[in-house]
Amino acid sequence: MALSAQLPQRTEVISRLADVDFWKLIDALHRRGSGPVDASSVAFFRIAFGVVALVAIIRFLAYDWIDELNVDPLHHFSYVGFEWVRAWPSPWMHLHFGALGLLALAIIVAWLLWGRSRPLAFAVLIVFHLITGQLFMIGVFPYMMIAASPFSSQSSC
Repeated sequence: MALSAQLPQRTEVISRLADVDFWKLIDALHRRGSGPVDASSVAFFRIAFGVVALVAIIRFLAYDWIDELNVDPLHHFSYVGFEWVRAWPSPWMHLHFGALGLLALAIIVAWLLWGRSRPLAFAVLIVFHLITGQLFMIGVFPYMMIAASPFSSQSSC
């Protein structure tokens, strides 16, 4: 028997998905995911993904990608009216990337801690991870971070 005969046809899958009430599904997932969570599991995920992010930063610096991608190229594209903008020299570019990274981290942490801005923070995180996943082809990491982002906002830890 052919493999294609065992798999549902694409139109059949699409019609099944169309029958699902999207907002009921989101509501059910939200109710299930917003219940009490053991603090040790939340702490584990926070530490684990913090370690993964730290390794990614160390790798970025170790392979000298800041210089390779932003300082060394012979041509830097500039927009009309912004020809005066040039790349920083190497030490300043490293400082610039570090400062922007800390600023982004501080903004996202503040958004996640303030309950009213939490949906905006999740939307920004999802868009950021999807864009970086497409731009840099870094595998499954962006999707893992999207899946784990609800763990970072639990107030039990």
